[in-house]
Amino acid sequence: MSTVCTMFFSTISTAFMANSATFFMGTAAMYIYSGFYVMFLTLSFIDFAPKTKAPTLWAGMGRICRSFVISFTAVPVVYIFEYFGSSSLVMGSCVLSIAVLLILLKDIISAMYAQKDTAENNDTISNENALNTYCEYYGFTPRETEVFEKLIVTENGNQEIADELFISRRVLQRHVASIYEKTGTKNRIGLYQSYWDFTSKK
Repeated sequence: MSTVCTMFFSTISTAFMANSATFFMGTAAMYIYSGFYVMFLTLSFIDFAPKTKAPTLWAGMGRICRSFVISFTAVPVVYIFEYFGSSSLVMGSCVLSIAVLLILLKDIISAMYAQKDTAENNDTISNENALNTYCEYYGFTPRETEVFEKLIVTENGNQEIADELFISRRVLQRHVASIYEKTGTKNRIGLYQSYWDFTSKK
């Protein structure tokens, strides 16, 4: 919610800027905050995917929609500014900010109730405990546990994960193959679904 409000006021502030240089500074700030919504869109699809019959398809749709959102906002905005001027651009951005706030409001309220339910339910395990329980259940080594955590909580590719763990890509691939073999999964989406099913039962 704070991100939405910051984006909204940063957008309004561009209307009071005297020259094009300061205007584009404000616009750049707006795009930085827009990155939050791009990631939110992608992760929403990943969260929804395990509940469908084709999780791999729906998880990939998040990346596709993200690409379309970026292309439909980054490229046309320059032409919109040149054709309609700053006032129209600011007005449109404000309307979109309000729309995003209304969309996120449902998730914010749901999160608040989820936190309340978690506090009342002593049997609910934390994400960290769930991860450790899952790793112990499938007999992961300490290094496999680190790799598994990166696979589940990030969207980083193999090279990025290898760099973060200070290991080579080939060594990482061996750990990933071992994780897939132990869990009976074939890819990252299948692994995520396996973990989601495991934590839901817990």
